[in-house]
Amino acid sequence: VGSKVGFIGLKGGQGAYSEYVVANGMEAVFTLPDGVAVEDAASFFVNPYTVLGIFDTARRAGASALVHTAAASQLGVMMVKLAPEAGLEVVNVVRREEQAEMLRGLGAKHVVVSGGSGEEA
Repeated sequence: VGSKVGFIGLKGGQGAYSEYVVANGMEAVFTLPDGVAVEDAASFFVNPYTVLGIFDTARRAGASALVHTAAASQLGVMMVKLAPEAGLEVVNVVRREEQAEMLRGLGAKHVVVSGGSGEEA
């Protein structure tokens, strides 16, 4: 009681963005590490699976690269982290230079800033 927790495998249509859920504490609940916001934990399992689905779709289409808009999102961050292992190049499109710097710091090779100067970085 009083600890921040995450959960997996909920039944009955409950989801990570629900305000309240009922979960089996022995099977579906884990304590969140200190410093992890509840909002970040809500997308803990969603974004990795979404990225894997996008990458799988790209590979099945024969693509070696893809363009991702709004790339400074949590989904975009996950794409930057997983793209090298997937063997795909991601062209990341963001609106501000500080977003581009954040992605470059994570290892992004291709970043386009669509706001301001519009230069490729």
